[in-house]
Amino acid sequence: QPQEATPKQDRAVAELEEAKKELEDALEQLRKEEREETLRDLEARFRDMLLKQRPINDGTAALDQLGRENFKRAEQLQLADLATNERALSEQAATCLHILDEEGTTVAFPRVVSQLSQDMGTVADRLAGAEVGALTQTIEQEIVDTLEQLLDAVKKMQQENEQQQGRQSSSSDKEPPLLPPSAELKLLKASQQRINTRTAVITEGAATGKESPEAAARGLKGLAARQVQCSEIAKQMRDRQGQQ
Repeated sequence: QPQEATPKQDRAVAELEEAKKELEDALEQLRKEEREETLRDLEARFRDMLLKQRPINDGTAALDQLGRENFKRAEQLQLADLATNERALSEQAATCLHILDEEGTTVAFPRVVSQLSQDMGTVADRLAGAEVGALTQTIEQEIVDTLEQLLDAVKKMQQENEQQQGRQSSSSDKEPPLLPPSAELKLLKASQQRINTRTAVITEGAATGKESPEAAARGLKGLAARQVQCSEIAKQMRDRQGQQ
């Protein structure tokens, strides 16, 4: 009796399509909630790091004004504390990097956080060596700038998610990135600007004798590696856009 079976088959297909759509909507909602939770977590971590970085910068500037030749035991202890606090921030940044690597939808975001962690480690090493001059303070200010830029990118993405709340989202097999390409490109641009600024500071420090030739060479070698990294980020972003 195929004539009786056909309507039931059609209803079964329609019910399966409806069930499929409901499942896709539920998965999309789950992915969206996970992205929002990741953004909230990162915002809290970046804000905490920024709050802790500023006193380190202030302490470094105060010690530089005092002059390295005037350091006594109290100043040495203060330097040790600043270095310890900065190294702890580097570990916090490494935790953020792990979160982004696990999330896996962005290109520039995790690399910039990796650079942030490296810069914090560099500052910790320089503070431990009682180096509180221009280069150390430049890197410290870059850390603050980077944290503010990361916070700005996260907050803008959160606002974008809120604005999309009432809109009907089309289901897609491709998961949207944690940050849009425009925000990632802005982070990449800021990273390039930091390379430019630090190159000038190292060059001036070497010319005036404030940085030893060995320290300047190490700094420039690190910047060369970072420049290569920026080039790789740009290529990955280009390739990803070409695949969309």
